[in-house]
Amino acid sequence: MIASCGLPRSGPNKREILAGSVDQKGDAFVVAVTPAVARATAVQPVFGFSDSFRNAGVVASDMISSGDTINITVYENVKDEPLLGNTGQRVSGLSEIQVDGQGFIYIPYAGRIKAAGLTPEGLRQAVTRKLEDQTPDPQVSVSRRPGEGSTVSISGQAGLNGVYPIEASTRTLGTMLAKAGGVTVDPAIAIVRVTRGRYTGKIWLN
Repeated sequence: MIASCGLPRSGPNKREILAGSVDQKGDAFVVAVTPAVARATAVQPVFGFSDSFRNAGVVASDMISSGDTINITVYENVKDEPLLGNTGQRVSGLSEIQVDGQGFIYIPYAGRIKAAGLTPEGLRQAVTRKLEDQTPDPQVSVSRRPGEGSTVSISGQAGLNGVYPIEASTRTLGTMLAKAGGVTVDPAIAIVRVTRGRYTGKIWLN
């Protein structure tokens, strides 16, 4: 007695596929792959950014935005009656000043100052101008800690999804993605979607 079994198959054969087609009252649409069909399906969608998107202003890595935290130190050239500090105190620190939603900060004796849109150096000059009429030759230093207004949110098939600050080393799309660990899919098929304000665009990664 001789017995045997059929060889395993990876899927249905041509006859079985056609038997389930709509033409045979099945529920599958079967399309013959001809040269014309191959050319039509080989067309890749064209992506890109609109002119309004590309012409949006460049965000400097050290530009102050709403939500940033500012630290200011003022050195005064008077000892007996300093403007900001106590008697005998020439150095005054104003720490953890948050830029409000309108882009302003408040400094005693200087009032409300528009900080958003300035660099720390620009803000230093603005504060100096406000104080120099009230205390002789003030020396001002300014430091900034980025808030939500100077960050990028990365989600999807990235290595490390999260919120990343815009820094001097991550001002381009490629470097920002690299900081997030790149993409977890084949770069040849990866599509990057970017939303900035009311503008949205998408491009192929490669």
